[in-house]
Amino acid sequence: MGGGGPDVRAIVDRVFKARLEGAAPPFESTVGRAMPNLAVLGETMAATDAWYLDYAKRATAAELETVVEFALSMMARRGG
Repeated sequence: MGGGGPDVRAIVDRVFKARLEGAAPPFESTVGRAMPNLAVLGETMAATDAWYLDYAKRATAAELETVVEFALSMMARRGG
């Protein structure tokens, strides 16, 4: 994935996870406000990856057929 900081993939993964859960996205932007702690970022990515693996195992056929609306904007946050 090009552009953004080292946390872009983690942010996008969690935004898409929220969409699968029918929840509001946890972020307003894919651009973080500050350089993330790399150890914490690694833990966050591992937890999100584990969630996706679990979701793939437990999702029903109907859930897997559901179209999920997802628009990605690489816009920077304002005022931060």
